[in-house]
Amino acid sequence: MCLALLRLDVAEALRWNIGVMAALPFAAVVFLCQAVRYVRTGNAKLQKWQDVMLLIIIGWLLVFTVLRNLPWFSFLAPGGM
Repeated sequence: MCLALLRLDVAEALRWNIGVMAALPFAAVVFLCQAVRYVRTGNAKLQKWQDVMLLIIIGWLLVFTVLRNLPWFSFLAPGGM
């Protein structure tokens, strides 16, 4: 997936790991907001909404990882699209 993203081939990256690709925009928002806040205020503590968003992302990735390894969800496996 990472190599496909480096080649800017989003379709190929989706084929290899759609779960992480779905989580990337949300993680980017959390980390960009945190970076801007840190540069402006020097405060590195995450805000409550950022904590919640990161827990949701981690939960999603855990559920996705389990599902893609079950026979009923084999279409989620790498290259399964």
